[in-house]
Amino acid sequence: MAALILSMLKPSAALADDFSKMIPLLEARVDAAQVDPDALSAALPMVSSGWSHATFLISGELVPAGTESTQMTKRVSSYPAPGLRAALTLPMFNHTTAVMAEFDDRELAGRADVAGCSELIQSIPCGADKFKNFNAREWTVQEHTGFRIPSTPVFLAFANLYRASNYTMDIEGIGYGAEVLPPMLRSDKPSGFFGSAYFFPNIMNEHLVATNTTPVVHVPIRYSMATYEFGTAHRILHNTPAFVDYGIRGDHSWSLVNAPKQGTKVTLFAGTGASF
Repeated sequence: MAALILSMLKPSAALADDFSKMIPLLEARVDAAQVDPDALSAALPMVSSGWSHATFLISGELVPAGTESTQMTKRVSSYPAPGLRAALTLPMFNHTTAVMAEFDDRELAGRADVAGCSELIQSIPCGADKFKNFNAREWTVQEHTGFRIPSTPVFLAFANLYRASNYTMDIEGIGYGAEVLPPMLRSDKPSGFFGSAYFFPNIMNEHLVATNTTPVVHVPIRYSMATYEFGTAHRILHNTPAFVDYGIRGDHSWSLVNAPKQGTKVTLFAGTGASF
């Protein structure tokens, strides 16, 4: 009986000995399968690596060509005119999103044909036949601020617009829209497309406008306006802050209150700048 028990224990002892030899191998494999914490922490920011730190961009641009039909003119054909863009982004909430602030200053200068007086509103050159074709100039400033939709390059933003000119009404208003900023504001996108679309539901004139009536009455003007931009930007050399950009920009306005007619503008732009 004892011999039988010993014969049964011998295979079990051998099996236990083999298993004990396998334990170090299994532990090594388990350790190899475990994720390195350093590697994991390095990999996680890849989702939002393009917004891992604050960035700043400044660009000087030129409007080589453009055309505009306004409330007071038949046609505006532009000369080359300057523009300036500055933008800042700041990451937030462990880089899952970012906030942006942008300043945009544009000019449009050229020759315009006088449309004459509308049925209601007088224009600045209204009734002056000798100024049928005159030097026109426009200055537009926009400020944008918003936040990035997580896991996308799209910012939802509010906008403030102010426009002054010598051939139509000075206007101002607040709007909202969406924007993809120039790619050099992202560390993982040295080149690519950018663009924006904003809607201003209630654009108003800065000052009351005189009517083409007798007696003359000064009234407010109201419009709705949509603005858009589409362009592409490319770094001049790898690992340098300098870049070039070019594209198309424009807007369209709709008459709301006391407004003589709609207005449309389309311009081309090209520029160069740097990002940090």
